Amino acid sequence: MFLFATFLMAIGLLAFIGTFTKKVKEENPPEKIKQMRIGSSIAFIIGIVLVSLSSSETKNNCPLDEGSEYILKVKDTMLPVPVAAKPEYLDLHIRVLTNDDTLTLEEKQKDTLLLKNKAIIVVPAETKIKLERIGFINSKIFIKEGKYAGNEGYVRNDWIRCGSKK
Repeated sequence: MFLFATFLMAIGLLAFIGTFTKKVKEENPPEKIKQMRIGSSIAFIIGIVLVSLSSSETKNNCPLDEGSEYILKVKDTMLPVPVAAKPEYLDLHIRVLTNDDTLTLEEKQKDTLLLKNKAIIVVPAETKIKLERIGFINSKIFIKEGKYAGNEGYVRNDWIRCGSKK
C-alpha cells in the first residue's frame, strides 16, 4: 500500500505542477485547468492519507518505535516467521513461498542455498524481538529469545506485533 500511496502522491504533485506550464495554459481553458488542479490535489491528498495509514504501524495498529520490544507473528496464525540477513533475501523467500510464477530456477536454487547457509532463518511465531530500524516494508530486528537469540535480520513490518506470548 505504501508504494501505491507514494506513486499516487507523485502523480498528483507532478500533475499539479504541470498545470502551471506555458503549454498547458495555452492549450486549455481556465475552467479545465482549475479542474486539473483540483483532481491532482485530490490525488495528492489521498496519497498522503494512505501513507499515514501504512507507515509506522502494524496491521494491528501497533505503533512501531525503534528500540522497543515486540513479537513476530504472520497474520493471526502460528506459522513460523522467516528472518533474512538482507531485505532482498526476504523478498526472494516470500516470492518462493507464494509460488510466484515469474521465479527462475536460479532464484529458487538461490533461496534454497540462502536457507542452507542460514542467510534466512525461521523462528517460531510469537518470538520476542527488539526493533532496530524501521523501514517502509521491511524492518531490521534483533532476536531476543530462542535458538537464534542474538541474531539480527529483516522481517515484514506487518509481522511485528505488540503484545506478549499468551
